[in-house]
Amino acid sequence: MSESFADALRRLRRAAALTQEQLAARAGISARAVSDLERDPERVPRLSTVALLVSALGLGPDDERVLLSTVGASETSSVPIERAAVESVLPQPLTRLIGRESERETVAHLLDVDEHRLVTLTGPGGVGKTRLAVAAAQTLGLRSVFVDLVPVRDPALVIPAMARQLGVDDESRLPAALAGIPLLLVLDNLEQVVGVGPALLDLLATCPAVRLLATSRVPLRVRGEREFRLAPLRIPSGTGADDATDAAAYRLLLDRAQAGGYEPSEEEGPLLAEICRRLGGLPLALELAAARLSVLDAQGLLDALATTLPALVDGPQDLPARQRTMRETIAWSEDLLSVAARHAFHRMSVFPAGGTARDIETVCATSPSAVEEVVRAGLAHARREEGEVRLTMLEPVREFGIERLEAAGELDRVSRQHAAVVLDRLERQAFSAADLGGLRAALTWALVADEPELAHRLAALAAPHWIRLGALNEGQRLVDRVRSASDLSRVDPTVRLDVDLGALRLAVELWDTATAERLADDLVGRAEQEGTPAQQVRALVARGLHRRNLNAYAAAASDYERASAIATSQGDGRGLLEAVQALAYVRFFLGEMERARVLSEQAAALARELDDPVAGAHAQLMLAWGDSHAGAFERQVARADAAAKVMRAAGHTGLLAEALRILADGLSYLPDHGRAVAAFEESRALYAARGEDRIVGQVDSQLSYVVFQLGDLDRARALTESALATGRKYADGWAVAMCATILGHLALAGGDVDAARDFLAEGADAFEAVGNPLYVAWSLEGRAALAAHDGEWGEVDRLLAQRDQVKTDLTSQLPPFDVDALAAVVAARDAAARDIAAHGKGRTGG
Repeated sequence: MSESFADALRRLRRAAALTQEQLAARAGISARAVSDLERDPERVPRLSTVALLVSALGLGPDDERVLLSTVGASETSSVPIERAAVESVLPQPLTRLIGRESERETVAHLLDVDEHRLVTLTGPGGVGKTRLAVAAAQTLGLRSVFVDLVPVRDPALVIPAMARQLGVDDESRLPAALAGIPLLLVLDNLEQVVGVGPALLDLLATCPAVRLLATSRVPLRVRGEREFRLAPLRIPSGTGADDATDAAAYRLLLDRAQAGGYEPSEEEGPLLAEICRRLGGLPLALELAAARLSVLDAQGLLDALATTLPALVDGPQDLPARQRTMRETIAWSEDLLSVAARHAFHRMSVFPAGGTARDIETVCATSPSAVEEVVRAGLAHARREEGEVRLTMLEPVREFGIERLEAAGELDRVSRQHAAVVLDRLERQAFSAADLGGLRAALTWALVADEPELAHRLAALAAPHWIRLGALNEGQRLVDRVRSASDLSRVDPTVRLDVDLGALRLAVELWDTATAERLADDLVGRAEQEGTPAQQVRALVARGLHRRNLNAYAAAASDYERASAIATSQGDGRGLLEAVQALAYVRFFLGEMERARVLSEQAAALARELDDPVAGAHAQLMLAWGDSHAGAFERQVARADAAAKVMRAAGHTGLLAEALRILADGLSYLPDHGRAVAAFEESRALYAARGEDRIVGQVDSQLSYVVFQLGDLDRARALTESALATGRKYADGWAVAMCATILGHLALAGGDVDAARDFLAEGADAFEAVGNPLYVAWSLEGRAALAAHDGEWGEVDRLLAQRDQVKTDLTSQLPPFDVDALAAVVAARDAAARDIAAHGKGRTGG
């Protein structure tokens, strides 16, 4: 008797050492559903449910076929789910969760058993919404990703922020990237962007396995939302009916105070209980109070609270209760600061996502001791990141500081100082991903404050960093806002040109051909008329990159050569390096291998002169491509691997993606297929995160070659069909040529001669149109196989001879696409030749 689905699921779940609840959490379905499926042998689930279970169980091909067969699916069926590599990314709290055990279980129950797909934790600022959300996510055991929305003020930027955290920089790709992936997204601090509610509903509608757990001071008020309002912690009653030490507020206060070195005496217990009552059980207020217990005893702290307590619990009636409470709680903590520290606290609030200690001290115009006092008071938190100490503030605290600055009439002045600090970091090339939020805030302030010159200077310097860090879409949006600012007559024309050149480079990186086409010729003309020689070089290189994207290699080469001549005459080493590097790529695409090698070596030498390891590694990548076609695969792998290490350390996601792509290419020919797949997939993920979909398609076509060599014809075909669709979408002639050629070979391997004929013809036409000869040998191999199928032996001879000539001209050692198929063609041709010689039979072709 064959195994039922119920029996198979139970067996496979136990083999994976999972409970029903754990499997349900991983699969994104309810525990009740798993229980019903295992209990009822007659129940037949939908194939989409099977897909989620297969992914959650991590089944191999054999077990997957077994499970599919129990629901009547063909053994050749594939589970309709893309296994995207989404890893759990949750903050790791350094302190214990106290007093929220039941709330944690309730929230987890809402998301899991009750299957609510949008749960919003609401409550006053400082009540502990974020901490509870993280704890509930950890309890679920589901893949969970935390998205910090504190720096975001525009609802339109919420989805991009989510996509970026998930490694998908282009928000339009988010539904496709998350399709079929059981995932919990924890969206923190939504209150300032509640208008995003409809967009979140759209995301949930297109991603049925995704759930959202949001924190907000107010509900989103959209359909399907399940609000869970979080109350303050339980406080000691003061009646003697309960033990004060059992109250959650008391336990939290004592735990945090002891962490700071405080140990209460027996007599101080009632005083601590009174402090909890006066603070209303608000976790943030308790934590702030605990920080003061390191310098005050309990009685001293209670005395300090006496003057602010009335406002703390009964503030102005025109404010919501949560603000009456939190505002005065923070005000009390502020009152305990020295005058210098108080000023520092207010001024550091202009950093929306935190900042380095050095930058904060600069903006605050104060000593490190004043900033340290703010940290000790619990109003800011310090962490070490990339060798620097960065300070951050809880959002309610930061908002309080902003209000104080505004009331004092200092907000604009301090915001201008913050923008100046951001500008300084850009000028010093001391800019990292952690600074993107500050850049966004500085640009927004400059535009709102009608400071177009400052906005332009920020945007001009930021463009290469947006490209390096992969924030291409965000950069393009912000640059467009800057370029549309009013009264541009107040902006230096040279700075305006720099911003426009940045807009062109961003458009080129994003394959936004319409924008690039609109800007390219105009900017070259403007640079010649009113720009500096360095801007002329940049304009020509940028237009050349655009032309290269369109496969207009000769025109691109002309731009690069002009740029090179100008840079040489002006002694512009940086411009010359970029022009030579770009020209090397074009010569390589044209099949001029020796010229490309010489140019790449020149670029490497220029990089050494400029002491630029990133540029030097970039030059090595060009040489590695040359190694690939020369058959020096081990040297190719070594160069690309070394370059990848440099790019990873520099945080240049674009060049890292390219290095990994070239590394994978070399590994695929060694062959080392396992490492090749891993490198291709990491490269693909980086390109996708940057929004460079066009190159994602090209990587998929390269990955399909490796997958085919591993014997997975179906996956190779799916990858290449997707890549071909992308190539057509972007009118990428080279990608169309490659993908159509590969699909022709895959059709031959599958016995579909008619499809192979169509694909190989399309590929041949595309290769001829773009003039890129690098993989023409594969096209000729496939067409020779078709000629052999037709018995046109003369045509086989002609095509194979042409293949050999192309490889000779390119000095190429590119392996055949399908070694066995090519060997069969050669053997059949030779057999036919012997038959003709012996019997005078057979067709020789035209």
